[in-house]
Amino acid sequence: MSEYFRGVPADDRFASGNWGNTTWTLFMTTEMPPIDLCTTAAVVAITDVKKGEVVLTQNNSDDPARKGKWELPGGHRDPRDQNDPSGPKETPLQAARRESIEEAGFVVAGAGLFACRRILNSDPSASNPLYPPEAYSTYFWATTERALGRPTDVPPPVVETFSSRKLYAEMNAGRLDAPEFMIITRGVQAARRDLGLVA
Repeated sequence: MSEYFRGVPADDRFASGNWGNTTWTLFMTTEMPPIDLCTTAAVVAITDVKKGEVVLTQNNSDDPARKGKWELPGGHRDPRDQNDPSGPKETPLQAARRESIEEAGFVVAGAGLFACRRILNSDPSASNPLYPPEAYSTYFWATTERALGRPTDVPPPVVETFSSRKLYAEMNAGRLDAPEFMIITRGVQAARRDLGLVA
């Protein structure tokens, strides 16, 4: 396992859980994990920093546990050259910017890393081969530069803007997972801090 996670203070770790053969821990950080261990990137897309309004997409997969739930725009890092799948991959921030366009239809203006999810996979061959024994999902706060009108993913997901009150209501209704809610609220707080809107 990498030395990176050992340096994360216990107070910065704010949630944990498991998916099948994987266990995960969410933690606050502005330090990028080792790039070869970063598998995915997601964005807390903020349309109004002062009001804390964010953009989420609705899962349209066939997974009954996920279908219909609200999620952050994000996904796996792709090769920089689509014609060379084995070539160098995009950076986590490049992936976050691309996924923002594809899934939510907006261009990222400012952005900053504020959290990560450490994922330990006890059996990569049995669960998700996209995750090695240790992997990291990166989370960026982002302000939106302009909307493109619609996502480019096919079929396009449903995209909505949420106030903090609506986020809380969706979590209580079971349509927004609690860890996702915690990531969003911390992302808005990090954006306000980094943009100098709070002391």
